[in-house]
Amino acid sequence: MTATGVAIDIGTSGVRAASLDLETRTALAGISTACHPVPGGNLLDHLLYASRFGLVSAHRIMIKTINALIRDLALPGAPEVIAVCGNPVQISFLTGRAVRDIQYTPESARSREEPALPHEAMVLDSRALGLDASCDLLVPPAIRAEVGADAVALIRSAETAGDGPILATDFGTNSEMALIVGDSIFVGSAAAGPALEGQHIRHGMLAGPGAITDLAYDWGWKVLVLDDRMEPVEGDTVDFRTGATLKRGAMKAAGITGVGVISLISAGLATGVMEPPRIRAPRGELSLQNGVVFTEKDLFEAGKAIGAIRAGQMALAEHAGIAITDVRTFHTAGTAGSHLDPLKARDVGLIPGGVDRIFRHGNTSLALACDLGVGEVRLDALQAIADAAEHIAFSTSTAFRENFVREYAYWCEGAPRKRESISGTPRVERLPDRWVPGCTARTRPRYRIAVSDGARYAHVCPNRAIVAGDDCLEVDLRLCRGASCLQCAARGLTFGEPI
Repeated sequence: MTATGVAIDIGTSGVRAASLDLETRTALAGISTACHPVPGGNLLDHLLYASRFGLVSAHRIMIKTINALIRDLALPGAPEVIAVCGNPVQISFLTGRAVRDIQYTPESARSREEPALPHEAMVLDSRALGLDASCDLLVPPAIRAEVGADAVALIRSAETAGDGPILATDFGTNSEMALIVGDSIFVGSAAAGPALEGQHIRHGMLAGPGAITDLAYDWGWKVLVLDDRMEPVEGDTVDFRTGATLKRGAMKAAGITGVGVISLISAGLATGVMEPPRIRAPRGELSLQNGVVFTEKDLFEAGKAIGAIRAGQMALAEHAGIAITDVRTFHTAGTAGSHLDPLKARDVGLIPGGVDRIFRHGNTSLALACDLGVGEVRLDALQAIADAAEHIAFSTSTAFRENFVREYAYWCEGAPRKRESISGTPRVERLPDRWVPGCTARTRPRYRIAVSDGARYAHVCPNRAIVAGDDCLEVDLRLCRGASCLQCAARGLTFGEPI
């Protein structure tokens, strides 16, 4: 019988798993959830959930989800190893370890006398955690509480390609970044907020069918919308200045992703429709299609996120003793980074203007879990990367604070900003992903709550995420805003007790 293993990536947008042939060192099949199994649309929601309803509840949800994914992979035999990777919050949910040191900045944690929890590489008993398997669970190390194993995966991938100095960024709520200068590695995590995951944007949403993910110019701005296969399809073509629809497209839109927001801002800046913090259009908003609009408040939120990432990148450069213009190679990763047009990201300032080469990675976190599962990399080698990295706490960094003040003044107060010179067109390469499974399916995690009178809760959800059954409520986690909403909990629903 073939020796098999399982690789798991736990990200903010969902959980992905791949079955592994340990003899041929290949992936057999893949499966992923359509959204995160813990209620909420972003990392902060998940932390709030654990804080309000308890880590035990989040741990049970994560274990139940992973068990379901492993069953759906239909392995030919029991897995001989399970390897996992992800950000510190998700790893803590899986292992059941406290998240208290992740909830505070390092300075705040010290003032509260919160002990720093160990984040070294671990080998755990999968059965003892509650997984339906009796094998080792391999957990790679984090660098700090807010810079996790997924950042180690990003650094490992970035070290393999390009000339230095090399800058790598995982765009998202926590926006981990690493600057590699010679043998030195500097890492940080910018609290970019959930705007780059489509949250805190009026019609923002995570990537899914109906999400606007890009724009292309075609005598007007053509909106590209994700279909059921998560492929971009042509939507309407619109005129930003008048709000008129120039041409109807085949695909209808339900909202806009963080990647779509970056593309929209790039187009707005290029056409002069956007002059932060103002939008020079009727009512101060851009009409896209099907009622989806982008407002000045949305620009304010996205601008803060972009500014935080830029300030973090410049702070790392200052701590390394170089200028941000010295960076020659840039690596993007994460769900947003792998889909984001890097030239548009450069237009808005997320990628330094002087880079010569840009590498677009796939899912580096899942790739690391696969490599770990088949023995391509050992935990001690990953621990060496984590130990070698110098962590820069942006919460106490003078360089970050000064750069963020300038960024905030530009995006949110209309102050002039010296535009970074852009030299030519960088070479953009998408690195091949050898861990693409032959068959990939998506499953929707269900969150069901036992209640005696479900009808009285269904109508209170502002996002229509609750469907009432006879003796339970079913929550559509793709629509649920989790602990940042809690309209249902305000009516007495015990949200933290799933069945």
